[in-house]
Amino acid sequence: MDDVIIEGISINELKATKAKIQQGANKVISDSIEQATKVFHEMMEAESYDEAEKLAQQAYDLLETANVVSGVSGVKFSLPYYEEYGQYESDEVMSHILENNEENENVESDWQNKNNIYRLQSLLENMESQACNWYSSKC
Repeated sequence: MDDVIIEGISINELKATKAKIQQGANKVISDSIEQATKVFHEMMEAESYDEAEKLAQQAYDLLETANVVSGVSGVKFSLPYYEEYGQYESDEVMSHILENNEENENVESDWQNKNNIYRLQSLLENMESQACNWYSSKC
């Protein structure tokens, strides 16, 4: 069979490019999630609402980067997620930590004003759900 050509690029070149993209995407995704997790835990210890909002925006931006890169590259990310008989405890699942936060009044999700903490919680729920769909048969 002749080499398949798409817009002047052979299928073999596309395969090589795809492998390079996925390798780079994997690093971007893992680095972004690692940094977002650190920022998230800093946010949970914030000493003011403004600090919590700033950190929530940083965590959101990092997670959104991981989410977009995953979607474009096809590389799956991994986040702790909730399932009824799951491998993660609820205190490991970031959306549950936010939802059940009673320790720090500075970290308050405001659904009416759609603050950064609310936006972060929504993104976390979506990404955790996606991870659950990828890795669990019980979601």
